[in-house]
Amino acid sequence: PNQHLERTASQPLKSTLGPKTMEEKQKQFSLLRVLILLVPLLVLFWWITGGPVPSRGVREKARRVSCMTVLKSIEAAKRQWAVDRGVTNAGTPVPLTNVVAYFRRDTLPECKGGGAYTIRPLGQEPECSVHGTMSENFPDHNWNWEIEKMIKAPTKESTHTNEIAHDSI
Repeated sequence: PNQHLERTASQPLKSTLGPKTMEEKQKQFSLLRVLILLVPLLVLFWWITGGPVPSRGVREKARRVSCMTVLKSIEAAKRQWAVDRGVTNAGTPVPLTNVVAYFRRDTLPECKGGGAYTIRPLGQEPECSVHGTMSENFPDHNWNWEIEKMIKAPTKESTHTNEIAHDSI
């Protein structure tokens, strides 16, 4: 009666790796279904929570670059105000209301990092309380060359050159 349990040398070994019964096949199939449902949900959760930790550094860099863009716009508005009013003296205070007039909806954009902007007089860079100034963030770039060029009084030589160019037209 126990002949079928004993193995003889002539009988090959049967593999125990795969499912043997229909019940085991159904369990394996249901595990595959769970994985198919679980993987997209995990990817969706990862995407909603912001992904891996290094992306936080990328976000902060984007906030800083956005802030520097606003600072550059503030500086451009200050220069435009000075040109419109004929102001060429460094150190001349620029009222906030006059700078804001050069922005859309007459409001100063907000810093994405939660900082507050300081306008500062002509010849000085505007500053963010969180990110600092443009020259602090990008020290290799000379942000002041245009400002210095604008606020210097014209010399006789440059006036003479302008007259010659005007006469040749």
